[in-house]
Amino acid sequence: MNPCKKKSPAVVNPVVLSKHEQRKNISGEWMFALDADDTGIENRWYEDPDVYSGKITVPGCWQGQGYGDDSKEAPWDLGYRTRAYRASYTGTGWYARYFDIPKDWNGKDIWINFGGIHPSADIWINGIKAGENELPFASFSFNITGYVDCSKENLVCVRVHEKNRILGLAYNWQGNFSGLYRGVDLTCTGSSYIEYMRLYPDVDKKRLDVKIQIEGDRPSKLDINIFSPDADETIKKQVCLNENTTEFYIDIPKPIPWTLDDPKLYTVEAVLRNDEEILDAVCDRTGFLKLTANGKYFMINDVPCFLKGSLDFMSNPETGCPDTDRDRWKKRLLVFKSYGYNRIRCQSFVPTPEFFDAADETGVLVQSEMGMLGAWGGASTEHVYIWPQPTPDNREALKEQWDLTVKRDINHPSAAFYNMSNEWFVLGNDSRYKRIAWKCYDDTKALKPSAFVVWTDGGLNNEMPGDFITAMFTKDDIKKGKKPDKPFIYHEFGFWSSLPDVRVIKKHENTAVRPFGEEFVLAAAKKHGTDHILEEAAYCSQRLLDTEMKTRTEMFYLEHKDSGLAGVDIGAVDRHGCSQGIIDAFYELKYTTAKKWLKTNGDTVIRSSLGYKGRTLSSGDHLLCEFYVSDFSNPVLDNPVFEWKLVVLDQVLAKGDISYYHKSYENCYIGSIDITIPHIKAAKKAVLSAKLISGTGNVENEWNIWLFPKTNILPDNIYGYGDRSKKYTWLKDLKLSNITDIKKIKSTDVIISEILDDALIKHVNNGGRVIIPATEGFIRPIWPKLGAVPGYQYFLSNPVNYPTLEDGYAGTIINDHPMLGDFIHEGFCDLQFFRMMADSPAIDLEPFGLTAIDPVIRVIHTMGRPLAHLIECEWGSGSIIICSLNLDQSFPEAAYLLDKICKYAAGNDHTCAIRIKKQTLELIKKAACFDL
Repeated sequence: MNPCKKKSPAVVNPVVLSKHEQRKNISGEWMFALDADDTGIENRWYEDPDVYSGKITVPGCWQGQGYGDDSKEAPWDLGYRTRAYRASYTGTGWYARYFDIPKDWNGKDIWINFGGIHPSADIWINGIKAGENELPFASFSFNITGYVDCSKENLVCVRVHEKNRILGLAYNWQGNFSGLYRGVDLTCTGSSYIEYMRLYPDVDKKRLDVKIQIEGDRPSKLDINIFSPDADETIKKQVCLNENTTEFYIDIPKPIPWTLDDPKLYTVEAVLRNDEEILDAVCDRTGFLKLTANGKYFMINDVPCFLKGSLDFMSNPETGCPDTDRDRWKKRLLVFKSYGYNRIRCQSFVPTPEFFDAADETGVLVQSEMGMLGAWGGASTEHVYIWPQPTPDNREALKEQWDLTVKRDINHPSAAFYNMSNEWFVLGNDSRYKRIAWKCYDDTKALKPSAFVVWTDGGLNNEMPGDFITAMFTKDDIKKGKKPDKPFIYHEFGFWSSLPDVRVIKKHENTAVRPFGEEFVLAAAKKHGTDHILEEAAYCSQRLLDTEMKTRTEMFYLEHKDSGLAGVDIGAVDRHGCSQGIIDAFYELKYTTAKKWLKTNGDTVIRSSLGYKGRTLSSGDHLLCEFYVSDFSNPVLDNPVFEWKLVVLDQVLAKGDISYYHKSYENCYIGSIDITIPHIKAAKKAVLSAKLISGTGNVENEWNIWLFPKTNILPDNIYGYGDRSKKYTWLKDLKLSNITDIKKIKSTDVIISEILDDALIKHVNNGGRVIIPATEGFIRPIWPKLGAVPGYQYFLSNPVNYPTLEDGYAGTIINDHPMLGDFIHEGFCDLQFFRMMADSPAIDLEPFGLTAIDPVIRVIHTMGRPLAHLIECEWGSGSIIICSLNLDQSFPEAAYLLDKICKYAAGNDHTCAIRIKKQTLELIKKAACFDL
């Protein structure tokens, strides 16, 4: 007979087992061989164990275990070729293993169960083909009773091949992996068996609805045992069977709810009997979760919940394929939750049941994306993904894979969201697959009525199905009345990228995936001679990321305070080749601690209206600030009292409190403050802090403010030079005496000039100082990137690295240089530099031969190129200072910094300047005068 393949997804490596269940795990060490010429079938490898010369671990992927070579491939989203795994190999590979059958299984039906194989597989038992599987996400089973011998060892052979790799979707993000990525089990049953058990907890009716499908001879009865989360109660029910499909319910008088904060799980056991003979048994877990929508809110057990999500890009460094280590996932998801997140969107892939088990235990909601409608066309011609559309050649396979994954995960309370595509809106919000989308929606709701299903993540089309909306509503859309009419999760807000951190390379010593992003950065930096600063650069880049994420997130929430937000996806975790998260790909600390990030991403958050531009003030200025609070805590704050204060070191400059009417589950306006900055003599860092004090808990937040004294008059020995009618920088508005005859000034006098001619060079050679505002001849502008905001792009990091590690800025390093005087900084350009940097490209040092220079302010370039905002070059007895910052004197920070630079230039301490060659001097002269 031909082996029978189960119609339902196989249960492999279950998180709970019935004591009556007969199961044997045959994962672990298998025999292995690559088949580069794909001749294994022709040469009958399925009956020749001697051909398997290697050893491999199941679950896992063979590329991650070193099978292949050193060749390079082009991962889908990177834009360059690399070796992503310990080895590269795209093609056929074979697995084999001997196994024995427990003696007490003799005379029963025996099944082999595969948790997941990517891309596709053929399976043989003792040289006889058992069947095949061509759906990468699906688990599957074969009845192999007629092909095994309980009295001796049996041989299973698996040929893994390339067919339907395309159906693996984002399983191929970081490179082509292949293999048995989940475990393999043997099970046995009697003449009847349980095809599936589906559990539907009903919070309102206080009962558990159960649907069980029986296959084979009709047995007599079914015993159901329900074990409560507190392990002090067991509910039993016996069901007499008259049909193969039986549906019934069991009352749970006081169901313990599953919540994000306290995820309680019930264990349900079903034992199939024929009189007293046990034929089969299954066991699974579920939770009493009622996830609904009430207007603009998501409700968890009738309590409003704000969903704070993040994207996961299948970056599993230890395995290189879907990670099945429950303990590792549980540890990581607890870290994830400690940063305030409660939802994960799996970007164009379906996680494993082991992942859902961990999410069930930790209280995280999960969105699976199974590519039913394909995926977006990309942001440019370089980013066209090959995910299949549901055309006639792919439609049936896509739909079968979708249905099987929904069925596989039905009992998981965390499996709450299902999505058909990623950013289909790129193709114009069209409805070309409307009938397919509605069919997929209806079938999913029939299988799991509680699930939230949407046609795309990142689009809005009322003709297409969706229980919620994920889109990018802007404040202009809201003003035009385009408010969403369903719960609205903002799509992919918060892609920011710090420089890939070379310090992470050490973590990859024994991982399946190589640190190819970090290695790319290292190679690029070595090429440009900047590899010596990479560790400091990573640290400073992450500090910028911390500043940027907090500030932009706050601005985003206030811009959308009236949009009816029900959730938002903000980047939490790095992915390979792109450091776009608050934590790294190992779910470990980068720079920002969980405690700090909760002030931005907690359930209850105080927010200010400061943004980027309101952070630098001088004596007599007014600090104007509005405060808001969003309170989704459980329980919510009880009549909180709001207090604020402005502090410099230990000195309180101002403080107060604001009475307001507290409203939960929305952005609630608290009030505003207007503080006049007192007279100060030197630059100071101040902290504006706010606190909500409540009997149910306190909430705090704080913001840095930089205070500067009034600085309007430069020293008398500072002069302008050249034609002041043709200035291209802040120099044109600078109130400065102009000098035309260099011979009339002293060597200690300082000249600010956009040109550098022979007279100025002679002045420098004789001990003079020249400050040059860098114009087009010095700077390296960057091309606008996806998501870059005009006027912000030279301060903020790359929104997304498209392609990974493109030309762009990733932060700054400030050296402790006497040129800065007492201008406050912490080793990188924080928000006190925002207005000076936001629209100001950096100086390109490489064309001038200045790669060895240690700039006063270095700009971190993603491709390792040496850039700077402020440098000093020594020539003769004097020096040339070049500055690309916008020192607009209407900015108090710019006026103060220019004052410090000028006083330094007029002084005698220039030991930090690097001596330049004649060739470099000529290049600087040419750059300053290139348009004259």
